[in-house]
Amino acid sequence: MHMPRLNGYDALLQIRAINPRAPVIMLSGGVHDPEAGIADLEGAAFLHKPFENQELLGLVRRLLDARTQPLGK
Repeated sequence: MHMPRLNGYDALLQIRAINPRAPVIMLSGGVHDPEAGIADLEGAAFLHKPFENQELLGLVRRLLDARTQPLGK
């Protein structure tokens, strides 16, 4: 969420402007509540640092699986 010159939420908005359906995982070690101060994460997944590799892999798998679901499911 915290990066030089651009925060994670603004980066997410720029990604969504290019591709509204792009799967995005937001990572942060400083934000304990992803909803605090951010009204809408635009459907992005959030993972708090530190995390285990399996947590990241599981989240990536869920996001990829969600993209392959037929519309209406």
